[in-house]
Amino acid sequence: MRTKLTRARLTKAFAGVALTALLGGLLAGVSVPTTAQAAIPDASNFNAGRIIDDAIFYDGSRMGEAAIQQFIDAKENCAATAGNPGCLESYRSDTPAKPANANCAAFAAGTNELASSIIWRAAQACNVNAQVLLATLEKEQGLITSGNPNAGKYRIAMGYGCPDTAACDTAYYGFGNQVISAARQFQRYVAPGNTFRYKAGKVNSIQWHPNAACGASDVFIENNATAALYNYTPYRPNQAAMSNLGGTGDACSSYGNRNFWKFFSDWFGPSTVSVQASAFVRSLYADVLKREANASEVSGWGTAVAGGMPPVQAAAGFVNSDEYRLTRINSAYTTILGRPAEPGADRAWLANMNAGLLQTDDVDKVFLATEEYIVINGGTNESFVNALYVRLIGRAAQPEEMSGWGAIAASSGRHVVVDTIWRSLETARSRVSIMYADYLGRPPAAGEVDGWAQLAINNGDPGVRWAIIGSAEYWARASARFPNG
Repeated sequence: MRTKLTRARLTKAFAGVALTALLGGLLAGVSVPTTAQAAIPDASNFNAGRIIDDAIFYDGSRMGEAAIQQFIDAKENCAATAGNPGCLESYRSDTPAKPANANCAAFAAGTNELASSIIWRAAQACNVNAQVLLATLEKEQGLITSGNPNAGKYRIAMGYGCPDTAACDTAYYGFGNQVISAARQFQRYVAPGNTFRYKAGKVNSIQWHPNAACGASDVFIENNATAALYNYTPYRPNQAAMSNLGGTGDACSSYGNRNFWKFFSDWFGPSTVSVQASAFVRSLYADVLKREANASEVSGWGTAVAGGMPPVQAAAGFVNSDEYRLTRINSAYTTILGRPAEPGADRAWLANMNAGLLQTDDVDKVFLATEEYIVINGGTNESFVNALYVRLIGRAAQPEEMSGWGAIAASSGRHVVVDTIWRSLETARSRVSIMYADYLGRPPAAGEVDGWAQLAINNGDPGVRWAIIGSAEYWARASARFPNG
């Protein structure tokens, strides 16, 4: 059963989103969100076979150096006492050089570096999400929120080289050494031909606890990132551990992978993207930007939507993005003026849009009123009016229409003629019908088009465009088009 996009549904479409903010233009460019709206994790969302998506785990672009520092500053409530190394937000460390290998770029030695700089450099060298490194620091030694971290916590910050059955390997002591070594190890786990115990794409027997007497369970590990987490911390949290996310379970509970998932989800939003959210994002890229989304774009926008961003807000971001606006500008050049833009001209038009002087969907209207358009369509006011009718209404103008509008063009300017015809109910209906065809794959049903057309006349086309794209019907159609996400 189809959901009708009547004008009455517009109120619901914008629920929870400030209309003035949307009309002002969200997200100047289609920059991928780096942090989703975080929420209290729900233990029922934990999937032992898919703790975190590959595209989220292995993405070094997720968090910049300044954002890492700001995150640590905001999370830490630290008052280190004399004799301890200090709080993570101001902690500095030397770092050893690590040569490039098949998995990571070279990591240069550093002297007296801030922790945030070390984390960021390791993320870049190995293309591992800095958020993963931050969650691991908390999971292993509680360094993100520690109120008084001692030297021992920094010495084995990531728990790297510290097996359950033996003492930590001193070769990996030191904060910087720990961070870069762990980042490199996360890539080693997924390198072709690796011989590590846990494998993606197969059923693995995973112990509940280091005590083998607690038993094990079979887990189908769905992806490489989850296999990497189990190879790093080879235990699965049992139900007792998951039933008390903020505390302890029973004698057979393990907490490493539970805590990683809990901290990541609590701080950065969902660690996995639903099939439906992925499909919605892929559909946005295909329909609005006319290209395929890459894995980072799908995971970035997908986690934002899964984390609480309303679909209509995501749609508004795309419609008001620089990429979409440039597409519309260059399309206006080729379809209205019949030529490409002069070098830099599209950017000049974009600057006007970003300054709020021109709405994205108004670019055609502006080009139709240019002197160049008049010249290529006969050079007279009457021929100009006829060309407008053909383009905007789909029929030739009658003689009295050409003479009447031609007189208005001569007295008040051609832009008045373009604007008036553009704002007519007939042309607005046509534009809304095109949006229905492009985004919903159907024509508007009886009673749907006039309300949307009037909204386009009153407020401009962009709000109609992103409301249709952000609708439940578009979401359902995206899921059908991209059933695998």
